[in-house]
Amino acid sequence: MLRPTRPSPSTMSGRPPSDPLLPEAHAVAGQICAALDYDWAASEQHYLRAIASNPTAAAVRFSYSHWCLRPTGRLTEALSEVERALELDPLSQSYGVVRAYLLSFTGRYEEAANVARRSFDMDPNHSLAQLVLSYILACQGRSQEAVDLAERTLQVHGRYPLTLMYAGAVLAMTGRRDAARGILVELEAMAAKTNSLAGPLTVVNCALGNLDDAFQWADRAIDQRDQQVLGLKNTPLFENLRSDPRYPALLRRMNLA
Repeated sequence: MLRPTRPSPSTMSGRPPSDPLLPEAHAVAGQICAALDYDWAASEQHYLRAIASNPTAAAVRFSYSHWCLRPTGRLTEALSEVERALELDPLSQSYGVVRAYLLSFTGRYEEAANVARRSFDMDPNHSLAQLVLSYILACQGRSQEAVDLAERTLQVHGRYPLTLMYAGAVLAMTGRRDAARGILVELEAMAAKTNSLAGPLTVVNCALGNLDDAFQWADRAIDQRDQQVLGLKNTPLFENLRSDPRYPALLRRMNLA
């Protein structure tokens, strides 16, 4: 026999029950919906509820920008949320680096370089700051500076997938194709042992113009939910894929078209 339950005060007063999840929990749910399910509408609903509950949560706004707005191509909104996160937490080096990265997506390379340099100066050994600044320098045509910084990052932080991915892309962008191919071989050897790294291999193959290999790895990256392919729709690193007739199928697999 079911025992009757006491109605909550909010039900008795006619008010809707309060949201049982904390803003941070909604943000995590939003990230999961985006990164694992490619359910962008559900992701946004969670993030908007999190922000409505706590508009001053910098980490939530940053997460909303990174996991939901950027992948769906809403760059102006993504940049606005990162900038709001920075207003709330001006000492966050990571927020500043990502702001610079997003600025580079819109071709505002000089502004992006200045923002990245400020973040870099806060801690010259911050790996993400080194990687993004190196990439932006390559976009500006400042090839030697870009390569020097990419190589320094490998020396300081080691040869792991993220550093190798950015270094390989920078080397390809600056015409150091043999060196970029060497990094590709290194990533392939790592992938053979871990059955992963599809995202970094997509990026480096794309930068080298190896489109058949890039599409094969992109398919695998989508299967593996590798977060690097969340930039397929707007990250310049994937520009070489966008004129290929196979590209729309990738977006459809991620519910982005």
